[in-house]
Amino acid sequence: MKISKSFKIYIHIILLYLISHNLYGAEDFSKNIVIHEKPTQIKELKFKDSDLNDVDLTNKKGNIMILNFWATWCAPCKREMPSLEKLTNQFSQVKVYAINMEKPNKLKVRDFFRSIDVVSLDTYYDPEFKLVKRFKMRGLPTSILIDKNGDEFGRVIGEVDFVSEDFINLIKNSEESFLDKSQKDPNFQGNIDIEINDNNETKIKELLKKEENFILISEFNKLVNEEIKNQPAQFIYEKIGTKFSHFFIDEFQDTSKMQWENLKPLIENSLSSDNSSLTLAGDPKQSIYRWRGGDVDEFMNLLVNESPFYCEKTTINLNTNFRSAKEIISFNNSLFKHISNLFTDNFKLAEILNFPEQNSFRKDIGYITLKFHDKDDEIKSDEFYNTQVLSNITDLVARGYSYKDICIIVRKKKEGIIIGDYLTENNIPIISSEVLQLSSSPEVCLIINLIRYHVDSSDFNKINFWVFS
Repeated sequence: MKISKSFKIYIHIILLYLISHNLYGAEDFSKNIVIHEKPTQIKELKFKDSDLNDVDLTNKKGNIMILNFWATWCAPCKREMPSLEKLTNQFSQVKVYAINMEKPNKLKVRDFFRSIDVVSLDTYYDPEFKLVKRFKMRGLPTSILIDKNGDEFGRVIGEVDFVSEDFINLIKNSEESFLDKSQKDPNFQGNIDIEINDNNETKIKELLKKEENFILISEFNKLVNEEIKNQPAQFIYEKIGTKFSHFFIDEFQDTSKMQWENLKPLIENSLSSDNSSLTLAGDPKQSIYRWRGGDVDEFMNLLVNESPFYCEKTTINLNTNFRSAKEIISFNNSLFKHISNLFTDNFKLAEILNFPEQNSFRKDIGYITLKFHDKDDEIKSDEFYNTQVLSNITDLVARGYSYKDICIIVRKKKEGIIIGDYLTENNIPIISSEVLQLSSSPEVCLIINLIRYHVDSSDFNKINFWVFS
């Protein structure tokens, strides 16, 4: 069954209406604001004015801009709109674009503004919901905050008072005001979307530990280690040591020295009795967590030396790869063999790299290609990597691979978001952790809100009348 373009637009309208009324009520500024630590680039910003002429703000700089998405049927929009007008009267450097999400109707908008005593706001439209999709909006009102460089530095999700002290400070000081306030005021509950870096990591950790009363997993092993030192070993055995007879530790190559020292007393006590076992599984060539304490030497020492426990050890090499295609396995074997020849002065590292080669199980050949770029290239921009990824995907599809066969791996989450947005703009279907969430599904949101509104038939009548009139 084909779905018409107009029907899709109606669905978007219904969804925005339902979510607006269910999720967004009168909320404090601090609960509705999201501030990005690093502004997000807006690649294209186009919509319509009241005469349906094109408005292009792409790469526009100089003023702080607020894109306020609203509708006449949206009660929170109606309540916050007067404060939005007051903000523009107080601050000339702030430009507000009130974008109506309904079918363009000058008379309807005029009557709406008159009913709430708003006289100076101009009306704009996004008739095909392009901005809704681009900004991945989930309801009304939503306000996109754009800095003087033309980048999105935050957004307001739901209703706020735009002339409140918090928002005025935000406008005056851009994003720094909000971040500073959140760190200094313990009662401030703003939803700050930030990535922890070297400069603020310690402060953020301490704030979370104090407010949420929890221990970071990175500190847990140290805490256990200190407790073991300060208490008789027998106390540990009495609590948990006798409850477990069999231990299985996977990915052992990434176990830290402290983790292993914490486990050894329990394991040793268990293995001293009958009907007990210890199984360690790992691959030294997959050791990737040295940066957080992983010590592959612990694994190698157990392989080379005698068992440190009261039992003999048995070593089993699982040398058959059931996951990868032949060409990929062959490449890995050749690569590690070549690299091992470069570390003849480091016996232990060479030993790790010379770990038994893998055999293939799958019959398909597979495909592998490598592209190297000069480290001094000056074109290492988001656009450069985006076009490279798109080019690789196009090439793979031409070779007969489907989109479901392709996985894109990035170092940081924000890089994945940038590439994901770029691929979506180029009509490449993607699946990510964000889109897999039920809360991100328009269909799920629509069904949930339809059920909620089923309790109030008047609201249903209102929706049906508005959509089908």
